[in-house]
Amino acid sequence: MLFFFSRFCSAQQDTLPLFDKVLEHSFFKKPEEGLEERNKLILHINSSNTILNEGKPIEVNELKNFAKWFIMNPLKKDDLPYSRAKAAIILIPAGNTSYGFYISVYNEVKRAYSELWEEEANLQFAKPYIELSENEKLKVQAIIPFRIYEMEIESSRN
Repeated sequence: MLFFFSRFCSAQQDTLPLFDKVLEHSFFKKPEEGLEERNKLILHINSSNTILNEGKPIEVNELKNFAKWFIMNPLKKDDLPYSRAKAAIILIPAGNTSYGFYISVYNEVKRAYSELWEEEANLQFAKPYIELSENEKLKVQAIIPFRIYEMEIESSRN
């Protein structure tokens, strides 16, 4: 299977450092088998550069807070993750989604995780995430693991 970034890798030489950084986050992994529906935030990114969740549009500038709300499930809703550690965000781009828009979506989701890690660092260790030791950072990331996956849209499969 070819994934979205791999289609653009050779054409976007100026973005290779970002591409390498994305790979560090295991971005290409498919969601693990048995991942409960309630733990998945599925974001379709269409060719019109629109983000859709359950058919409803989400603006890029709303995505970070929407992702944080999903991961944290502050109202303890039955259809959202019961644990922050179980939440997963799945990006499903259309084959002709703009590379720049896709990166902006990814960056907003990453910002959501960064802010959640910052909040958790202050809760657990009473200091900013950047000041944590590597061991402390791993503890924060175990509580709120960075789980972004990519899937191809059904119609693009051969």
